[in-house]
Amino acid sequence: MELSAELLRSTIAALRSDSVEGRKHPRAPIRSRVKILPVVSGALGAPVEVWTRDISSGGIGIISPAPLTAGSAFIVRLPDAQGGAMYLRCTVRNCISQAKQIFIIGSSFIEFAPAPSSGL
Repeated sequence: MELSAELLRSTIAALRSDSVEGRKHPRAPIRSRVKILPVVSGALGAPVEVWTRDISSGGIGIISPAPLTAGSAFIVRLPDAQGGAMYLRCTVRNCISQAKQIFIIGSSFIEFAPAPSSGL
């Protein structure tokens, strides 16, 4: 038996959406390695390699080797539909330590950012 393309697409969409009540934006689990640039005292810090955990229309969850303080900001580079890249400024909402050098960070998208001159 094979599922039709439409049934497969709708099933995947249902599995990816987050069903936790009270969420403003459903989240889709996405695992990909990306780099972020923390914003430190208004300047871009050194790039940090992280893993994405999930993404929604309102923000991104990442797994980081270093903690980020709630309220701090970072720039993330994500691919766009045309094969290019978009840069987004994010604000850290929470940071939970899972193990040594493993931090689960929830963040909100704030605005599009200009492409940094280096680092991403």
